[in-house]
Amino acid sequence: MALVYASEELLQDPVVLLAREGGNHIAGRGVHAPVLTVAFLELSHDGAHIEAGVEGVSGQEMSLTFGNEGTVGDLAASAAQQRGVGTVFLCMKRGALPQKP
Repeated sequence: MALVYASEELLQDPVVLLAREGGNHIAGRGVHAPVLTVAFLELSHDGAHIEAGVEGVSGQEMSLTFGNEGTVGDLAASAAQQRGVGTVFLCMKRGALPQKP
């Protein structure tokens, strides 16, 4: 792995740390990973959680819930865990912020 030659400063970069620790679940260019569409995002009634609906290309639907300060990375991590994979591609429906029907 090329990181054995990296400087200490680069090794401490937050993005590199995430990748080294397996904390980045968003697939990048050239990676084989499932493509998932975020159908909706909604704050729970009590404001404590974000609820997300995610659909696979095959039509499989998943419901995900995470903390109200969740990030796209948290969404990707939850989706990857539920699919049993390391990384996923995330798409937004129609390129807009998805709303629950």
